[in-house]
Amino acid sequence: MKQSTVSAILVRLFVLIGLFGLLSLPAKADENACPEDAQQYWKTFRISALQINRMEVANASRFPFVIHGTLDDSEKRNVGREEFVKLLPTLLKADPGLSPKITTMKSLIKDTTRLAPTHCKPNQFRVGDWVFHLTPEGWRFVEAYIEN
Repeated sequence: MKQSTVSAILVRLFVLIGLFGLLSLPAKADENACPEDAQQYWKTFRISALQINRMEVANASRFPFVIHGTLDDSEKRNVGREEFVKLLPTLLKADPGLSPKITTMKSLIKDTTRLAPTHCKPNQFRVGDWVFHLTPEGWRFVEAYIEN
């Protein structure tokens, strides 16, 4: 076989392998996307949080709810439903610390109309300093980080 024929075959082989690789990229991107049930939960939860509907947000949460301080050595505390309902405005006013400018979780929630793939891990997603888990009861708001 001539060297030019072998070279042409190798080039075609590399092109073919490259095309197969490109075809698999959308499948990989979809694997990292947030599940549709998480998106649906977030859509409903977001509306309740923005309206500061304490009962609806509590219904979409798991208790005891865990509150962490923002420092690594901060103690965590578990709060029940009644205390959580009272704390919700404080949780919404907390600065998520994602930019040099002081902002609030409420404004982050307002801006987060859909969960980005970077928000999600298997059975968990996070928006700012708020953490959500997939539980046997469905998606639930389970913990938050606030300055003590």
